[in-house]
Amino acid sequence: MRKFLKNTKPKPADTALIKTDILEIIELIKKLKNNKAPGRDGITHKVIKNLPLKMIVRLQKIFNKCLENCYFPQCWKHAIVILFEKPGTENIMPQNWRPISLLPSIGKLFERIIKNRLIKHIPFIPDFQFGFRDKHNTSQQLLRTIEFSAAALEKKKSVAVLAIDIKKAFDTVYHDGLIHKMIKYKMPDNIILIMNSFLRNRTFQVNVKGNLSSIKKIEASVPQGSVIGPVAFNIFVSDFPTWQDNNHITSQFADDTTILECAKNPNKAIENLQSKVFDIENWCTLYKIALNGSKSKLLLIRRNRKPITETIEIFDEEVERVDELKFLGVTITHNLKWERHIEKVTTKTRQVRFQLRHLLGRKSMLDLHTKRKIYCTVLRPIFSYASPAWFPNKKSLKQKLRTTQNVTLRQIVDAPRYMRTKNIRRDLKLTSATKYLKKLNFNFHKKNMQLNGPISTLYKRRINHNETKRSPISRIILQNSQLKEIHDKFLRENFLPP
Repeated sequence: MRKFLKNTKPKPADTALIKTDILEIIELIKKLKNNKAPGRDGITHKVIKNLPLKMIVRLQKIFNKCLENCYFPQCWKHAIVILFEKPGTENIMPQNWRPISLLPSIGKLFERIIKNRLIKHIPFIPDFQFGFRDKHNTSQQLLRTIEFSAAALEKKKSVAVLAIDIKKAFDTVYHDGLIHKMIKYKMPDNIILIMNSFLRNRTFQVNVKGNLSSIKKIEASVPQGSVIGPVAFNIFVSDFPTWQDNNHITSQFADDTTILECAKNPNKAIENLQSKVFDIENWCTLYKIALNGSKSKLLLIRRNRKPITETIEIFDEEVERVDELKFLGVTITHNLKWERHIEKVTTKTRQVRFQLRHLLGRKSMLDLHTKRKIYCTVLRPIFSYASPAWFPNKKSLKQKLRTTQNVTLRQIVDAPRYMRTKNIRRDLKLTSATKYLKKLNFNFHKKNMQLNGPISTLYKRRINHNETKRSPISRIILQNSQLKEIHDKFLRENFLPP
């Protein structure tokens, strides 16, 4: 790697880092969010949006000179770190504070230009990584995970789910390892050189109540708060171990990694999973990644309750076996039922509603339109998050969701007891919670069938009426005739009989 960096010089004619133009810069400036905090230079996004054309032309010249020389300026690599206390922790311990890095806004604009060129040369990101990728989200990864588990239960198999905890995943990215992988994947020389310039010699200062610490160097990690950082992380973990068999899947969303293994016997599933853990340990040792076995969790999804004799160890630490696991914000239980998850989201909705009581209650000075907006943007997303993956079939669970919504709406309008909730929803132009979730799920599944990639393969199968209701895809398609027609058309287009 060092030999490559020493002997490789920027190539002016390299098409990988083509020069930027005024139109590209203006389009990127339009996409900047006004509420982002500035870095050390104090230049906000609002200031950049109001720059005259003459200044944008000067920025273009600077950016093009940097691209030509594969150079990322040192002044754009300095971060100001501010600290926020983690809720429910004691502030006397350093690990109980969450650091937020503020980088110069002009530097982040230049990062966006580099990113537009970088992403064209990384087709090697594995299909099971859904983080920091266009047209990929947590709901899709959850759907993929739950569909695999439901299919295994349908075949009377058990599923061992291992949620791996990576210690400070983003903060421990090995710079030499990242550049080595870019060379191994034969990425263009100019891309590698500018990424090397972007990563090296980064510095930071901590701001505590307006007082700055001394300047410190960053020896590892992808830069927090940067635009290119997430893409660099995906490159770094792109060669995560994979295995060629149909009895397992790997689910990754950024650093959240879960491995699922199914088998007829739950002990056999755990044993097979342990053999895969050995490969993961070797990969982590090679690239200086630390795993936390004590914080990792093992969940068994199964119908039978046979005694379990096998255990899983990560670097000689035994992994705790649990009856429920929170993955990407959704609680998955050992029987793949959703009572526990719905209990948690409805409780959280009540807690947030109580915190907002002064804005939503009878003494609030806000008008109905603003209260309705608070409900739609703050409260409703709590219980509707990732609903395509877990939407229940039981009437009692659906009623819990409706009740959660109804109590909130009655509080918003300060409705007397005799007023019907149906009339309140009509006046606020809202549907019931279950109707809203069904519409959300319909649009989600319809859109997924139009995508190319790993998520669309979940729909390439016939849906039988005698299937169990554990599969979220089967459940929604069997309940919605319009979606069933779309699915039948999707199967015909993929040369499969509906």
